[in-house]
Amino acid sequence: MKEDSFSDIIYNTLLKTYAGENGSRSSKRTDYLHQGFERLLRSRSATAAACTACHEETVVSGDGKFKIDLLLEGKSGDAYAFLLKLVGSSYNKNRKNYMNTVIGEVYRYLADSPTHRKVMHVNIIPRRLPRFNKGGEVVATEISKVNDLDFFYNNLPSSFEGRTREAVMYFVIDEEILSAPTRDDLYQRLLKAGPSSVRIENYEAFCGRLENFIE
Repeated sequence: MKEDSFSDIIYNTLLKTYAGENGSRSSKRTDYLHQGFERLLRSRSATAAACTACHEETVVSGDGKFKIDLLLEGKSGDAYAFLLKLVGSSYNKNRKNYMNTVIGEVYRYLADSPTHRKVMHVNIIPRRLPRFNKGGEVVATEISKVNDLDFFYNNLPSSFEGRTREAVMYFVIDEEILSAPTRDDLYQRLLKAGPSSVRIENYEAFCGRLENFIE
């Protein structure tokens, strides 16, 4: 059976996101996305291809334990943690919370044995996206305002140097879909339009960041 392209994976993840009120929290949604990302990573990096993989792996941190979306472990003991987020709606009002989470997770993971650990946040973000109210109505279509974390990454402790980075993949959703008045109508339009209604803008640049991080 032919494997989905990563554009197909984004499309299918969006369908799962918009399918119902709790779609974005579905374990099937996150499992599908994480497995698709792992296949992409292995296809682009010989180092990644040689690693063993664990999903939703609990790791020891400086303040206890927390879960990693995807953890790759090499034979030499190196451990590459990937924390993934694909946003389907309401990004701007939550973006500061996302930023605080990124900063906290970097310190939590690297504070314990930073010499063999690396961590990358992978954010998959549409250029324009809907914002819903509690009733499922689209109250706005927003341009995503992505946080610039360069200042944070450039001022980490020296022991963390080269061990953490972010990769952002941008994609666009057809405007005809985004003009839908409700979550359900948006889902139906996306389903009818098919995978070609979602297009990645920076695929090669994104993959290049992955390759440079893990090699």
